Amino acid sequence: MKLNGLIYCSALHFSPEPAISCMEICKKFDTAAGLSGTGPSFTALFPRFDSVPADQKEDLKAAIHAVQESWKSQFPNSRIYETKTCNKNALKESRRFSKYMKSGDLSLETLEIEKLQF
Repeated sequence: MKLNGLIYCSALHFSPEPAISCMEICKKFDTAAGLSGTGPSFTALFPRFDSVPADQKEDLKAAIHAVQESWKSQFPNSRIYETKTCNKNALKESRRFSKYMKSGDLSLETLEIEKLQF
């Protein structure tokens, strides 16, 4: 994501500064940032709090806050969304979809769509 986001910034004539500033602020953590799709949105991925040693959790919170403040100053009329990933049922669904793809019958009727509950 790091390299891809910077390449797309160049190709689509967006400043890479939001991604670069995020990665500089968070260089202590495994953080990626870059242009989202064809822009103009930027995305940053931070490590999960449960994967960070206890003595670094406050540092991660401070780094995330610093990135938010940096992006707010760079894009004063924009919104910042903070979300969490949810991989519940992801492995089960991936295996089910692989089985569907290998079956050769790619009609939607054969793919049972289940309502995922989180």
